[in-house]
Amino acid sequence: MMLRGRHVEQDGPMVLRGVRETSYYYPPYDYDCPSAPQLHARLSVTEDLIVAWNFGEIAPEVLLEELHTACELVLEELVNKRAKKLSFAQLIAAAAEAGLFHGAHDSEPSTTELLEDLKDLRKNVRHRAAEGARPWLEKRWEHVSVCLERLVRHVNEQNSQSPVTPR
Repeated sequence: MMLRGRHVEQDGPMVLRGVRETSYYYPPYDYDCPSAPQLHARLSVTEDLIVAWNFGEIAPEVLLEELHTACELVLEELVNKRAKKLSFAQLIAAAAEAGLFHGAHDSEPSTTELLEDLKDLRKNVRHRAAEGARPWLEKRWEHVSVCLERLVRHVNEQNSQSPVTPR
């Protein structure tokens, strides 16, 4: 197999290199939600960034922002059918009230606490240039990823029970 690409540290023409083995990496979580095409497309970005984080290709602040955005979009889809946007804290409360966090296997921290911690850390990192994204993510990124997967499953279940209406 031949791969074509430009060597990023050299000027000049494209170079060809022979490759004997290739590896393909797939995201370990299922964020497919064909019942909500725009959300489905947006969550593919989340999948790519989770893989990139695991290969050390992105800064922790990037993954923190992405996980927050993905959770916010999925929660909006699940609990806010109004035109007015809810705050992230309101989305968490509405999801908890709707019972969307029941059945979560991880008891420490609770899903509500996990998402509130994500919200608070993201706000401090983004708006106050606070430290702490890397240690928090090293400890919690998988918890958030699994939580997000469960929420996407709820989106699919919810949309399969009701007709899809464009927004």
